[in-house]
Amino acid sequence: SDDMLLWGSYIRFEPAVALTSKFYLLGLAGFERWASQKAYLKYQTTKALHCPIDYRDYAIGIGFDWEILSRVGLHARVKYMQHDDINLPENNYKTPVISTEIKMWF
Repeated sequence: SDDMLLWGSYIRFEPAVALTSKFYLLGLAGFERWASQKAYLKYQTTKALHCPIDYRDYAIGIGFDWEILSRVGLHARVKYMQHDDINLPENNYKTPVISTEIKMWF
């Protein structure tokens, strides 16, 4: 649509295997894309240049979910991520990402 400023798509696959009733081992694979034909870039110039957005992110990793107490869980993930900027390759990067969180449900 001509009125669309930015659109995105996201897919994630996260299979889990219960090693015990309170501990799950997880796999992770994901893809995300952001795109827009209505984007502009102004860098070291006074003129804004038309520069469409076409970002593609890929991730693969492992993790676990552990129910420490009833209604309290520890969630950890380790993944490798790659960001590709199709129109500005100097913005591309690859990095490991480590995350942990404690969740409490009331």
